[in-house]
Amino acid sequence: MRNFKSVLVAAGFALTLGLVSACGNGNDKPQGVMDTPAGGPVAAQDGTRSAADLRRIEERERLRQEAAAENEKNFAYLRYRTDMSGAAPLACLVFSAPLDPEADYSPYIDVTPRKRLTYSANGQDLCVGGLTFSDSRTLTLKKGLMADDGRELEADETVSVDFTDRPPYVGFKGSGVILPRHDADGLPIETVNVDTVKIEVMRVNDRALVFKQITEGFTRSQGGYGYLYGDENPRDVSEKIWEGEMDIENKQNAAVLTSFPLHETLSELEPGAYFVAITDARENLGREGPPAQAQRWIIMTDLALTSYQGETGLDVVVRSLQTAEKVGDVELQLLAYNNEVLGTTTTDGTKAARFDQALLNGEGNLRPRMVVAYGPSGDYAVLDLERNPVDLSSENTGGRYANYPIDGFVYTERGIYRPGETIYTSAMLRDEAARAVTDRQGRFVVYRPNGMEAAREPFTKTALGGVQFDYELPKTAARGMWRIDVEVDGL
Repeated sequence: MRNFKSVLVAAGFALTLGLVSACGNGNDKPQGVMDTPAGGPVAAQDGTRSAADLRRIEERERLRQEAAAENEKNFAYLRYRTDMSGAAPLACLVFSAPLDPEADYSPYIDVTPRKRLTYSANGQDLCVGGLTFSDSRTLTLKKGLMADDGRELEADETVSVDFTDRPPYVGFKGSGVILPRHDADGLPIETVNVDTVKIEVMRVNDRALVFKQITEGFTRSQGGYGYLYGDENPRDVSEKIWEGEMDIENKQNAAVLTSFPLHETLSELEPGAYFVAITDARENLGREGPPAQAQRWIIMTDLALTSYQGETGLDVVVRSLQTAEKVGDVELQLLAYNNEVLGTTTTDGTKAARFDQALLNGEGNLRPRMVVAYGPSGDYAVLDLERNPVDLSSENTGGRYANYPIDGFVYTERGIYRPGETIYTSAMLRDEAARAVTDRQGRFVVYRPNGMEAAREPFTKTALGGVQFDYELPKTAARGMWRIDVEVDGL
């Protein structure tokens, strides 16, 4: 706080000097203003503003304050902005005050040409959905459209909304960096308004991966910029293995999914990771900016690695992505930050492989960095130990307490019903040893959404531990969450 006060004192002192300097004798020129040429006052060479500039700034501030005061008094439409990032465009009308998010604004908006639209209020924005690209609509905001505080539009407002084509886009469908080696049609590429894409495939060998971060890369529409920096950029350690173009069956303003046969472009699947860069093939876009582009790391494998770290070491489970079964004869290596192999083990296909705690106690560049796997069929997989683990200690992983001495599982054939339909209910009853409970009497009890009992149906026996109950909802049934309980006698 003492430093803050010192700054204020220094600033006030400098201002005082400036005023004294400007108030000299009649022959002295005020500092900050040069001799006035024919064109009027100009800014001084020392960077200070001229008197005319200061007057213009004061006038703009006065007009701003008047407009703000007017907005405080009257509710008005200001402007609209567009959102073209999704599959359908949005036009968001901006007002001078917040709107009621629960209100229905459709009666206050006329659309020409007529079309059914959707409206969503959020703060001062009223976003209009249901529009399409390459389309023009005229919206008339009617007098009486109300703000959240009760103020209304005093006159009709006409707004012309015009959308151009959707900007060109290229990207990878979905997230993640794993591409299954088996039963995968290829690398899915999503495009919008693109006829041809350039594709560049690079490989980073397995010994260089420890110095890199395998990420999802980036995706940018036309006109945007995207880069990978530092250890996310593979180009300093990669080799280009394929480059070419692929035609797209383009559909105007629609997302098109095209499969790139990555496996067929590789002469041989080698240990390591691949890096794929995709770019719209159009050139010389001028002011439209850089072409649409996307880049991503890819691991093509059938191996899935899961690790569990505890007080005694690191357990690693290797499964097949195709069958979900454990895979044996897979060599696992624990690598340090300096690429030193801290330990090696091999899976037997029945249990987890372990790296003892002593191997995890390294410091500095000998800290564990990643686990790599070499499969018997040429598969290669990476487990990055820098990624945040899933911490289950704060989750409810203990399960539920079973009802004693009889537990039950009650279910219906679906989860939602209309009034007048029949609910088909089944219940399975088991004892503490999970044995079927037979020859027991009980009842089904149906409760309305308000908690009041609606029906009660007894049963006299539970054949093979199961019992069924059909309940026809009244045609005047209340909307909401109904509940069915099963009560068993003799407990």
